[in-house]
Amino acid sequence: MRRMKIFHINTHTKTRILAFLREICLTLTKSSLSLEEISDMLLQKIENYREFLYEYHKERGIPVGLPEKKYFVSKYIELAEQMELIVKERDRYKLTKFGEILVLIGNEVRTPNPMQLNHLEIAFFLRRILQRDSIYILPLLKNLDKCTNSFEVSSSFKNWVLSYLKEEFLFSHDEYFRKRIKAIKEWKNEKKYVESLVPPRIYWLFDLRLIDLKLEKRNLVYTLTPVFKEFKRYIDEITHLNEIKKWLDNCFYYVFYSSFFPLFKFQKRKIFRELVLEQQEKILNPYLEEFLKRKTLTPPTVSFRFFSEIACLRCLNRGIVCEIVDIKKFFSKIREKEKYFIHWDPVIDDGIISKF
Repeated sequence: MRRMKIFHINTHTKTRILAFLREICLTLTKSSLSLEEISDMLLQKIENYREFLYEYHKERGIPVGLPEKKYFVSKYIELAEQMELIVKERDRYKLTKFGEILVLIGNEVRTPNPMQLNHLEIAFFLRRILQRDSIYILPLLKNLDKCTNSFEVSSSFKNWVLSYLKEEFLFSHDEYFRKRIKAIKEWKNEKKYVESLVPPRIYWLFDLRLIDLKLEKRNLVYTLTPVFKEFKRYIDEITHLNEIKKWLDNCFYYVFYSSFFPLFKFQKRKIFRELVLEQQEKILNPYLEEFLKRKTLTPPTVSFRFFSEIACLRCLNRGIVCEIVDIKKFFSKIREKEKYFIHWDPVIDDGIISKF
């Protein structure tokens, strides 16, 4: 299996609010913008954001992570780039296919407080973070139950990550891991590095409903939610990083449904792969037509990665557990009907869907 292109995200200590990445993407729905233009648009709404964030963080002390200056907006934009939500071209930013997905699911299911993620956004961000930040988020998830507050996590985080990377290097002999081990061992100011890595991820886990947070004597104390305990059971099955992509494509939405069901009360579960082909077509064909009609190219096409992820999320909203691998198999089955065709490019691990 091909190694994923990136395994970690470089964060700034202030980049703690995942919903703010959605807000960045919303500014780019009509046209590409410069950093200056994005910053101006977001800072105009800062007082509204402050009010909502205060309500959202009321039990966690003063609101943390609000980008009140252009410098901090730029750090969120860097985070959005690393999560592949936006891309920079000629000093202007535009949405990627994943940024478009985030905008769609944010508009389809609204929350009263824009600083809080809806259930589809939680699934989306959890999948993105597991894929783009594996070397930091997996050691954190696997060891979080050993501590009770952010100070204890910060004290142990470097050792957790190094231990994880050493195991991965012994298993795969991949040079990436050797270089990361060397870089982390050579941290000249460990406290500064840990401060930029741990607090953002602790707050992300709160946004993702995996932990509850409370400020006690200037220390963030967390408790593990029932969702976390169920989710960790599945995460512990991932023994090596080369399994992550297969795990995400084969069973992520089943794991999400099973772990988060008590919280969101999804509709009664149906398993997409257990449905007959005609039932599968009734579910997916309307989505295919919708996204193909949006394209102006002749013939119209749509990215497989874009379509499969938005389809899985919409199915989840209907209580249907559908995986990326299920949609790949769906296209193999319907090819004989000569209606839709997918051309797969293994180099970019994506395909182009078109209509005959």
